[in-house]
Amino acid sequence: MDVALILGPAAADQLTHHYAAIAGAEPADLPVLDLVWGLDALRKQVRMLRGYRQQGLINNPQQFTARATDFLHHALAELGVPDRSFASTLLP
Repeated sequence: MDVALILGPAAADQLTHHYAAIAGAEPADLPVLDLVWGLDALRKQVRMLRGYRQQGLINNPQQFTARATDFLHHALAELGVPDRSFASTLLP
């Protein structure tokens, strides 16, 4: 979650691929875990944003929400929910 929020989804995907190369397989439940962590990040946005600001990484709530929402849409697509219009009924 942190990698995706700070560096973007491509970096998170790259980390997953490197992990799979070392471990021999990608984590089977990763999209489900991504949904859990992503929704929790939105719930804890104020606390998480404070830490990111202190590190100079994410400066405003809109940027945080946009990145977290993109992360969640990506996780839904990985679970076979590719239609962003459907997902938008579930997410901000």
